[in-house]
Parts: sequence; C-alpha cells; structure tokens
Amino acid sequence: MQNNVQLFLTTDGNEALQATQQGVPSALLDKNSASCPSEQLRVLFCEDAIIQPHAGSTAASKKSAQSFLAQLGQIRQKFGMFNSPVCFTLLTSRGGKDSCCSTLKSLRALGVSVDEAYCLGGAPRGPILSLLRPHLLLSDGFSQLDG
Repeated sequence: MQNNVQLFLTTDGNEALQATQQGVPSALLDKNSASCPSEQLRVLFCEDAIIQPHAGSTAASKKSAQSFLAQLGQIRQKFGMFNSPVCFTLLTSRGGKDSCCSTLKSLRALGVSVDEAYCLGGAPRGPILSLLRPHLLLSDGFSQLDG
C-alpha cells in the first residue's frame, strides 16, 4: 500500500470503489449520519466486502482488508460486547442463511463479532439501510447499495 494508508474514508462511492481496487481498504461515510445521533459508532459490513472482494483485487489488497478487519476485531475486544461504543452489523443481500452463516464465520475467524446480522436473501438493501443508518459502510458494491 502506497503511503501506508490503513483505511480510506469518503462520502463518494466511486472514490471508495477506486481505493478498494487500488488495494486500500475503504469505507463509505453516511453523509446524513449526523442527523441521526447515536451513542455508538455504527459500522456496517456488507457480505461482498468480506467474502467476495472485487474481481480485480490483488492478493495484497485482500490481505490488507483482512488485516483491517482483524484490527476492528481487536478494537471490539478492548470494549467487550456489552455497552460498547462500537456496533458492528452484517448485511447479506445474496443467498440465504447459509451465505449469512458463512460470512459470520469468516468475520469471527478474523476476530470480529457482530451485534446484528440481516440476511436479505435477494431483497433490496435500501429499506434496511435507511433504518440502520451506519456511520461507516464497508462494501465493494457501492453502486448497488441503494437497490
């Protein structure tokens, strides 16, 4: 990774996708999260960022993403599960419960425990995203998040 960047944050989905394609883990910031105050930092993992990295991803970018997820897991362990200032949510839109379970296992293997998991089985993500209102969105499929 050039300049030792550990995470690229942006409100522009195209910029986030470009950074991910360059091997830098990226997260999409919700422009409207300030209007929905919360005691917790809400981080949403979309399945495609965990299990199905971008087709053009290099081994280095996949390793970088796994390293970042492991760091998030370490942060969570410092606070514990109850009354934590960080809330991790998983959203799977493709597949059924098996896909959701597989993604949960992958996250747990990296030391990341999630607070909530939503398995949509092909249903549109837009309605649940409007309710969850994450501060950080980790996904490779930014262009499809509204659907």
